[in-house]
Amino acid sequence: MEMELKSLWKTVFGDTDDYIERFFDTFYSPELCAVCKCGGKTAAAAYLMPVGDFVSAIGERVSCAHIYAVGVLPEYRGRGLGKAVTEKCARLGEKNGFGAVVLHPAEEGLFRFYESLGFYSAFSCGEMKAIDAGERFSINPEEYRALREEYLGGIPHIDLNMRALRYFEGQGGEFYRGENFCMAMEDGSVKECLYPGFFAPENGRPFGMSYGKKICTDGWLGLAFD
Repeated sequence: MEMELKSLWKTVFGDTDDYIERFFDTFYSPELCAVCKCGGKTAAAAYLMPVGDFVSAIGERVSCAHIYAVGVLPEYRGRGLGKAVTEKCARLGEKNGFGAVVLHPAEEGLFRFYESLGFYSAFSCGEMKAIDAGERFSINPEEYRALREEYLGGIPHIDLNMRALRYFEGQGGEFYRGENFCMAMEDGSVKECLYPGFFAPENGRPFGMSYGKKICTDGWLGLAFD
């Protein structure tokens, strides 16, 4: 089964073998993978990544999983298989005890589609201010997580675990800090930048969704593993 899944991933997303192997070594388990077969062939798949805990504004925690790498082979598209594996993933999350199952729609037009599957807008994204590159210093994932939690105190968010942050780093991500900020980058793009007073959800735009029971409507998703 793993070989079929890796072949599907490579066909759909075009990632390198090393990139794919890193995901399977880090996060893959059969019970957290949704599959659709057609004529005995693996035609679509999606995965749950246990990325940490969702933390409410008052510090309450529930375990969180991120739906990732929803892919359908080209010859099987248009049959609703992407919808099917996404729904299966959401149900697998509930079955495996995750209190929050989240995803990041690739484009705004998909929010309504996911709403039809039982998801709702739970996370916002505001504009990140420009940071002078000369002010930043490289840090490790442990340091980044500590700074991240400091800046996100009192804001509903996902406290990313070390497995998720090390995976991000292993896939080419980098972590930095400055005098009053921390940031994560990938391929030269800023994926997350946190600093005092950075987040005002009323001025943001929908960014992420959660499945089933409402955990929040204006949280910070941050590193979305998209």
